[in-house]
Amino acid sequence: MNQLTFHRKIAESVKAGKKLCFSAFSLLIILRFSAPNLWSNEPQDFNRYEKIVDLRGVWKFAIGDESQWSDAAYNDSAWSDMFVPADWEDEGYAGYDGIAWYRKVFRMSGKKHEIYSLMLGYIDDSDEVWINGHFVGRSGDFPPGKGTAFDQFRNYIVPAEYIKFNSENVIAVRVYDRYLNGGIVNGSKIGIFVDTSMLIPLSGEWQFKTIDYDLPNDFINENSQNWHRVFVPKYWDEQGFGNYDGFGWYRKSVVIPAQFKGEALILVLGRIDDFDETYINGHLIGRTGFFSRYIEQSDLGDTYLIVRIYDIPPEIIHFGGENTIDVRVYDGHLGGGIYDGPVGITTSSRFQYNESEYIELKYQDKESIWDVLRDIFEN
Repeated sequence: MNQLTFHRKIAESVKAGKKLCFSAFSLLIILRFSAPNLWSNEPQDFNRYEKIVDLRGVWKFAIGDESQWSDAAYNDSAWSDMFVPADWEDEGYAGYDGIAWYRKVFRMSGKKHEIYSLMLGYIDDSDEVWINGHFVGRSGDFPPGKGTAFDQFRNYIVPAEYIKFNSENVIAVRVYDRYLNGGIVNGSKIGIFVDTSMLIPLSGEWQFKTIDYDLPNDFINENSQNWHRVFVPKYWDEQGFGNYDGFGWYRKSVVIPAQFKGEALILVLGRIDDFDETYINGHLIGRTGFFSRYIEQSDLGDTYLIVRIYDIPPEIIHFGGENTIDVRVYDGHLGGGIYDGPVGITTSSRFQYNESEYIELKYQDKESIWDVLRDIFEN
C-alpha cells in the first residue's frame, strides 16, 4: 500500500461516517509507520533459493467462500482476473473486507528435487493454501479468530509428490481480510523455489513417536517400522498431535555419499520448538535447551527461535552407507517439533547464516500502522 492509497483509505472511512478521533500523538504514530516501512522485514536470505516457477502476474479471483474452490478440478473460468501482488482494492474491489479466493495454473518440468518452497510474499490478513487439492499451510486466523499475519512472509514447503510434473498444476489460496487493504499484497519473490544451500536436503517425511522422557539406552537399535510418519519442517500439532506438550522423537535415515569425505559437514535442523538433543548414529552432536522431567514454561525462553546448526564429527559418519539421525524434542507450550527450515546436511561455507541478524529481522515486535488504525476504529 503506497501513501496515496493509505490517505485515500482514511478519506473513504471519513466519508463512510466512521468516527476517527486523531490526537496529535496518534497522527505522529500513523505518519511514522506509514506504508514504505510495512514490508521492511522481507527475508534477506533469498540468495540460497533458485526460482523454478515465477507466479507474479495474472491470477483468477473471486469474492465469497466455497469449499470446492480448493479442488484442482474446479472450473474457475468465470472468475475475474487479478494481478498478484496487489491490493484487491486497487484492482476493482474497493472497500471489500471478507473472504476471497485466488487460483493459478502453472506447469513444471520433470522432477529434480524432493522438496519445493512456495513463496507468496505478504498476504493481508490470513490465508490457507492448497496445491492440486493438497493442503500445504496457513497463516493467521479466519473468523471467529482475530489473529492477523499481514506482516509475515509466506513460505510454504511443498513435497514433490503434490506436484504433477510436465502437466498442469493448480494453486488455490483462500484469503481473509479484516480491515483496510486485502489480498496477496506485496513481495518481490512470488513463485516456486528450491533451496540450493543443502548438499543433502532432509525436509520431507520423517518417522516420529511420542515418548515419556528418556530415549532408551539402546535407542539406536530401536525398530521404527510402526512409528508415525510426519512432515518436517511442520508443527507436530498440525499432523495428528494437536495440543500435545511433552517429549517427542524424530528419526530419519540418510546415505552420505563417499564423495563428501574430507568435507566439514554440518547438520541444519531449522527451528525446533522448544528444546532438542540431536544424535547421528547414536552419538550426541548437539543440544539446545536442557532436559528434565520438571521443566517450567518460564524455562523455555526463546530457544524456539534458534536455528539448529550442529557440526558432524567425521569419525561417526558412515560414508557411502546409511546413517541414522535421531532428534529428541521437548515442547512446553503451544506448537511443538521441528517447525521451520532449512533442514539438511551441508557445509559451513555453503550455508552462510547470521543467526542474530535473522532473529532480529523476522521476530522483532513492533507496532504497525494496522495496529494503530484498528485501535482507532474499535475505540
